[in-house]
Amino acid sequence: MPTLTADIDSTFSIVFDGGYNTVTIQPVKTELSTELTTGIWDVGLDIEPGDYTISIPAGYGFVQILEEDKDPRLFELMAGGLTNSKSLVQLKEGQKVRVSKVAVVYFEPVSE
Repeated sequence: MPTLTADIDSTFSIVFDGGYNTVTIQPVKTELSTELTTGIWDVGLDIEPGDYTISIPAGYGFVQILEEDKDPRLFELMAGGLTNSKSLVQLKEGQKVRVSKVAVVYFEPVSE
């Protein structure tokens, strides 16, 4: 992945493994988006709560919806060739969205 976004604070220890020659860490301005890259995102801070259809442009990847005191919900997405999977997700304030194994996931709002 070209980028990874995550919440960190001064108490964390960060270890990079995998043969990286250099790694740059920089703060990122928080803004609402419907395109989430690899990382962990807060519903209500990084993406609006609501109903979405999720998809990826190519390859495969995973989206996890994390909520306190509940089991995580896992979505596997594939795209390219003959396969293009989409899933319907409902995001609520306070949940976290974890995107992995793919550079970007598109969240298309569902029209009511």
